Amino acid sequence: LIAVSEAVRQAIARDEKIDPARIEVIYNGIDLESFCAQRWDLLAERAALGIAPEEMVIGCVASFNPVKCHLTLLDAFAHLLTLCPQQPLRLLLVGDGPMRPAIEARVAELGLGDKVILNGVSRTVAREFQLSDILVLASETEGFSNSLVQAMAFRKPLIACRVGGNPEAVIDGLNGHLVEPNKPLQLAEAMARLVGDAALREQMGLAGHARACQEFTHRLMLDKTEELILKVAGDRMNGHY
Repeated sequence: LIAVSEAVRQAIARDEKIDPARIEVIYNGIDLESFCAQRWDLLAERAALGIAPEEMVIGCVASFNPVKCHLTLLDAFAHLLTLCPQQPLRLLLVGDGPMRPAIEARVAELGLGDKVILNGVSRTVAREFQLSDILVLASETEGFSNSLVQAMAFRKPLIACRVGGNPEAVIDGLNGHLVEPNKPLQLAEAMARLVGDAALREQMGLAGHARACQEFTHRLMLDKTEELILKVAGDRMNGHY
């Protein structure tokens, strides 16, 4: 069996009563070269979304489902505006789904209508990653997030919750910050640290890109899958199964 993270491997072994030695972890990989080759005129794209040049963009690329905890992110963003009153900020939410009405209602309730952009589903998420200065994922559960790896490809610092496979992608203090799930103030404080420190954002972005190149490439995923198939085929031929 193949699991996309160590966290998923442990969950499968526990819930399905399978020997963990029979479960191989192979991380999702992306084609970094082709993904990062997609480029836009970011000033024009920002202007089209109504984002001023001086505004810092907090991005989140995730389906609008309950487990992604967009309401927690909105509460955290409202706190962030009070923590960083001098820094113009926008929250860019990319995605759609059943939570959209609740998200729109929370935006109105918090008075964030001029601060939050609901950009819908994007067929070119590389654009949204490039438009963002910081990528945040507030999910309360994750197997392994492609969104985090894609953000790393574009040298973006990350903030995610310490759940599922997230700690295997985000090394706390290296390429981003990890926080506890469903803790809006803790999430806001982590965002504030990155908002207020350009050098830290750059440092974490570079570390994330290096990590993506080393651990989460399409080529590595394919190579490990091929190696596993050949190993299992050889074991079967030799009577080990």
